[in-house]
Amino acid sequence: MMAPCGPSRYEFLSPLAGYCLRFRSPETIESNRTRLREVWNDPSSFLSFGNTCLSQFSTEARSRIILDCFNDLHSNIATNCRQITYNKHSSVQRRWTILRAYVFHFWLDSAANSNVKAIVTKGTSISPCNKKRVVDECHDGVPETETLNKKNLKSPSTPFPHRQRTTPSNSGIESIKASRQYKKSGSTATKPVLPLPVAGVDVGGTKIGNSKNDSHLPAPIGGNCGGDPTTPFKDIDWQGLRLITTEEMRCYVQSHLLIHRLDGMDVLSELSPLEVYAADRLHDLMHGRLSGKFPYFPNGKVGPRLMLIQSEADFFLDTYAKSFHVAREPSEYFDEHSQYLPSLHQIQALCKAIVRHGTIDSKRATGQYRLNIGNGGQNWVNGAPCQLHGLQFQKDLENDMEFDALEVLQSIGQLTEFTWLVTCSLQNDAGDHPIAPDPFRRQLHARCLDDYLSIDREVGFEDLTLV
Repeated sequence: MMAPCGPSRYEFLSPLAGYCLRFRSPETIESNRTRLREVWNDPSSFLSFGNTCLSQFSTEARSRIILDCFNDLHSNIATNCRQITYNKHSSVQRRWTILRAYVFHFWLDSAANSNVKAIVTKGTSISPCNKKRVVDECHDGVPETETLNKKNLKSPSTPFPHRQRTTPSNSGIESIKASRQYKKSGSTATKPVLPLPVAGVDVGGTKIGNSKNDSHLPAPIGGNCGGDPTTPFKDIDWQGLRLITTEEMRCYVQSHLLIHRLDGMDVLSELSPLEVYAADRLHDLMHGRLSGKFPYFPNGKVGPRLMLIQSEADFFLDTYAKSFHVAREPSEYFDEHSQYLPSLHQIQALCKAIVRHGTIDSKRATGQYRLNIGNGGQNWVNGAPCQLHGLQFQKDLENDMEFDALEVLQSIGQLTEFTWLVTCSLQNDAGDHPIAPDPFRRQLHARCLDDYLSIDREVGFEDLTLV
């Protein structure tokens, strides 16, 4: 920043700020090492990728992240320190925090960023100085305790107060992956017994789990959809619910998501046991899920121009048309954000709660139990936007002694935040437009859902459906 190269050095300022906004910790850098290595090998992409990172964050998001960085720096520097050291003997976390704050300091001085600077200045001046400072020395090489202290910017009042968020932990993804049961080498290849029955669902004209024709498959559940939904599930051992392997899944079904794009190209993505995908304007395009017994391919349903993404692909970015992106469990996107996933025990309780107190949409599938929670952005009641709908689910949980309603809602929030972060990372790396970029709409609608589910207020989802 102090190099005598004239005004040209400021060309790097915005990209540097983009990198500092996108990669907030050494762990984030490590999980994105592959993508950053590509930038390292192609220096000409440094500016464009940094600017793309910067464009993904709204003014409010930039202000919050910068304010958090300054607060973290303040909490990790001793009050009696007259000189801040930055060298190889300091921890990576300390050096990265100092470097980010240094870049943000210069970036905020730009006249174009005056609105962000005003928010950050106001946030630092009115925030109470009650944060416990970390005991640290000014000398190099002294271990330092690092704290994570998030502070959200002031937001409008809401009838759903923002509850305390759960501290992110990697125990969730570890317990989920550990539940897999791999076939031992040399064993006889037989169809595995799933812990839960498979529903008889008619999707896209293909019957899955038809007990009349497929006697080797488990019998469909919930035969009488108009009756008590708890009855067919009373004997199920929910503790046996686990993450299926791709090999196991193919013993029962092979499923594809088919999207007919307007340019005549068809996108066909094979389902993986654990994945997150983002499809642009899916509601405007002809699409559907086509499934059948392995090996299955939807012949006759796809056109001559086809983009096929098999389940073996860790991730896929449509950098040209930007119509479809997907990330699977082995990818760096999952590694980066997996700490937000709930534990397997929480997922078991959530699935049981949805089956017990969810509803069946016979227009979609008679064997699926669904839960929908949303707000006025997507749902209007009597011609007026409602603040939140789907609250009956929580009331039912509170009246059911088998469930902790707050824990179930917290699990939904963790899954929602994880999905949001992975999707934003996919959009960012593909050079795609940001999700929910309108700050006014987000504040008016999405914030209500964020507070209700106790998740970060930057999450912009307005409507959730769990099946």
